[in-house]
Amino acid sequence: MRGELGTDLGEIGDRVDVTADGPTHSVRIENAEDAATFVYTGMTEATVGGTVRACFRPASADGERECFEARVTEPSARTPSPSAQSGSGGGQSPTEERQGAAAR
Repeated sequence: MRGELGTDLGEIGDRVDVTADGPTHSVRIENAEDAATFVYTGMTEATVGGTVRACFRPASADGERECFEARVTEPSARTPSPSAQSGSGGGQSPTEERQGAAAR
């Protein structure tokens, strides 16, 4: 099958396995609709010094598994919470702020 950009996105039965400091998350192309679009694995957390490994496993019997591996070298940037950015709310979440206002 061909995707919108004219590239092969996958075939029914193709699989991707992603492992990062824990269980492996897998996704398989189940039908023609999956093959024409993108499929996603579940998100996982990786720690500094940990290894992330992604393997493509083609459905065809003669296709070879392709794997890529990388070590996490620095922490990812975290976005401050909205209350920390505005300096209001004493670090409360928006839900906590609403609950406090409703109690007043």
